[in-house]
Amino acid sequence: MEKPSINTDTSTDYTSVRISLNQLKGLLKMYITPLSGLKIRTKDGELFEVNTETIINVLVTHLSRTQLLELLHMFQIIKKRKSNIKHYFEYILQGIVFKDK
Repeated sequence: MEKPSINTDTSTDYTSVRISLNQLKGLLKMYITPLSGLKIRTKDGELFEVNTETIINVLVTHLSRTQLLELLHMFQIIKKRKSNIKHYFEYILQGIVFKDK
């Protein structure tokens, strides 16, 4: 079975991407698992180390399907540039945490 992927063209219409929630979670896991020791600071200054499953649950709960596809698209672009997504990802997670508090 072929791995699902998202076109790295910057003009992607995410509404036409046919991918299941489990496939989305699998792709997220592929990018998140290598990021060991991801730490998120809350508004109160507390520092939390989060694991892969927690991150995926937070993303799936707080982002729309289109936002998840955009996030995966950005990860693919960053990976293609041979850059590290860790800081980008920490920034996104902090935004989600700050939004909820």
